[in-house]
Amino acid sequence: MQKQRVSVAIIGGSGFWSEQSHHKHLLALDKEHPVRLVAIVDPVNPRSVTAHPHLQAILKQHQPRWINPLEFTAADDIIAHLRDSLGVNLVIIASTPCTHYDYGLSCIEWGVNVICDKPIISHNNASTDPESASKIVSQYNTLIEKYQNARIKNPNLLFHSILRRRSLSAFTHVAKELEKVYKSTGAGINNMSIIMNGGKYKFPAELGSSGAHSYLEGVGSLSHSAYHYIDILSWYLTCAPGVTTKIKPQLNYG
Repeated sequence: MQKQRVSVAIIGGSGFWSEQSHHKHLLALDKEHPVRLVAIVDPVNPRSVTAHPHLQAILKQHQPRWINPLEFTAADDIIAHLRDSLGVNLVIIASTPCTHYDYGLSCIEWGVNVICDKPIISHNNASTDPESASKIVSQYNTLIEKYQNARIKNPNLLFHSILRRRSLSAFTHVAKELEKVYKSTGAGINNMSIIMNGGKYKFPAELGSSGAHSYLEGVGSLSHSAYHYIDILSWYLTCAPGVTTKIKPQLNYG
């Protein structure tokens, strides 16, 4: 049976994280799978970015269209154009975190599959403003409700975020050891601490960042990276099930 062609658009496709992850993986897939990058959505023209070799290779091989989001009034208009004019059926969201929700919601409403970089949802000044941080919860609930409703019409609709820690050897080693102990003794996890250390830096990472993670918008380390460690908690608890009574996030600096 002939595989359906996957026509991809990357939102934020001229940026650092697209270069580090998405472009090189699409180039590798291109040899075996009917996958093609048909559009890059970014205010920066990808053909003006000469420092990214994977981007240059994919521009040459796939010849994607450059879509400037500044020429559209809303995320809905961009996703509609990608789907209806360019035949896009998978959007990779690699833009600044505070835009992920709008693009993700629009993809759901237009029935377009999504791979979304972390965090799925963040909000301006979420690291310092409780009211702003609370909007993450309300937007997440809206996104889940819309996605569940959309899957009634299209059960195969994909909305996925990448769980990178599950591919790192240190984390998989711990998971295997937990599973081994649980199988031999039946002992589940009763206490676990995960410490995210900023190394030599004495300040919150968002204060010293160059902005690659959009900390300059006040997104903050917890908002941007916490999902990695929430996923590790749930992963390890499936390896050695215990009774979870409390999860307490806190800063490890003064």
